[in-house]
Amino acid sequence: MLRSYVSFRVFSLSDNVFLLNVFSFLHGLIFTSPLFVLHLQQTLNSTTDVATILSIQALFSCLFEFPSGLIADLFGRKITLFFSALIRTIGFSSILILHETDTWIRVYQFPIYCFYASCEGVASAMYSGTDLALLYDTLLIQGKQDQFKSCLATKSLMWPTASAIASFIGGTLGYTYGIGSVMKATLFVTASSIVVVANLTEVNCERNPSEQQACSLASNQQVHSNHAHVNACDESSELMLTTANNHSASRPVPPRTSES
Repeated sequence: MLRSYVSFRVFSLSDNVFLLNVFSFLHGLIFTSPLFVLHLQQTLNSTTDVATILSIQALFSCLFEFPSGLIADLFGRKITLFFSALIRTIGFSSILILHETDTWIRVYQFPIYCFYASCEGVASAMYSGTDLALLYDTLLIQGKQDQFKSCLATKSLMWPTASAIASFIGGTLGYTYGIGSVMKATLFVTASSIVVVANLTEVNCERNPSEQQACSLASNQQVHSNHAHVNACDESSELMLTTANNHSASRPVPPRTSES
């Protein structure tokens, strides 16, 4: 039932690889990344508070690494990625509301920043590894698991490329229009990632019997293909060896000359 609430997709299983690449790109397209620490130093009381917030983010990312794997196995990889994007969007919304308001909420700015850091840590843990598992299962059920390394290389290129672009654009936006515009742009990106994940097709060969059968069939077809290729190579080698032996046997032996 939970899966139906996050499935308003218009794409098919064959589009999973493309959508995962887009999601990885959006995951790295965080315009606040070059400015966030500077913003914290300006708004908080001490460097200790800044270090505490960054430590909370790292702590929550470490603590939720194992539970996020259990969630992915129990409820599905797509749902895990969906809540990762949703939690991240909620975290960015909290700091944007904090920045845009001048009322009593600013009294609680340190707890709000801690809440954002915890959301960012949990979202990072839920994203880590889940996308790769969905990518591999997608290729496996299509019988294209031999393309995993090339797809992984392309996917791994998305995040650093987006991060470099976001650093340049975020710095330019922050210098020209202020940190508020950078936060709004980042919130738009994280909200867009929710839509991208919602269009993914769930695949889990270990949890769904029908998908497990399809994955096994694809794997068997790959094994049979490999066996056929090996047998063809063996037959070709035997044919070449037989031809060489026949050629050697049919070649005339030169007569011996007596030594004087």
